Amino acid sequence: MFSLVKQFLPFALLLVLTLSQPAHCKWPDTGNQKIDALLDNARYLESSKSLSLYQKALALDPKCADVYAERARYFERVGEYDKALKDCERALSLNSNEPMTHLIKARAYLQTGQYKQAIDAAEKASSIPNSFWSLDKDDLRVIGASLYHLGEYKEAILPLTTGLQHGTSPKESADAYYYRGLCYDKLGELDKAVADFDSAIKIAPDRPKYYVERARVLRKSGKIELATADEKRSKTMKEKPHRLFYW
Repeated sequence: MFSLVKQFLPFALLLVLTLSQPAHCKWPDTGNQKIDALLDNARYLESSKSLSLYQKALALDPKCADVYAERARYFERVGEYDKALKDCERALSLNSNEPMTHLIKARAYLQTGQYKQAIDAAEKASSIPNSFWSLDKDDLRVIGASLYHLGEYKEAILPLTTGLQHGTSPKESADAYYYRGLCYDKLGELDKAVADFDSAIKIAPDRPKYYVERARVLRKSGKIELATADEKRSKTMKEKPHRLFYW
């Protein structure tokens, strides 16, 4: 098995080939109008009521990969990552060439601390040819965050930066700035770290961990008063649960 750095080099080359392609975030139709209608309603509801619709869809076709993949996406969004991974495996056993399923799997791996697996799944999502799903900011952010957790700080900066440059919603970028700031801190580039924490806080001012990390870097930089202010503010805030790269 290649090292992470060796794995990442071909991925960096892949960016040049894929970033010019349009990204899509819509599932293709299954070819079964009844199943498509059930899945459309499940997406609209995006609640526990969706589960009964997925069951009805599977009753119509128990080997429909898209139903398992959509249910995996639902489980991943509500934080039931083990169930999401299980449904991803079912979907991929029926259709291994669906990139969005690999991406859902990558995000679930990231949330459960399985960083090498997250990178593998995200790279698989981005490497499937002739697909409606081209390389997207989500693939990049998952890879960047996973590389950070694996101690590959320098290698993490490229996917995080590219994901930020090609992202569509600034609100989705807060954690990407946060992770890149952590990487810059580890690399000794403290001014860049503070700038990224500034950006994260501007986007999501209600997340105390951003203030904690900025305070730590400010203190390392000798800016004690600013660090103390951030520390005091963070203590008045309550960390709200949130999934990485979601709003």
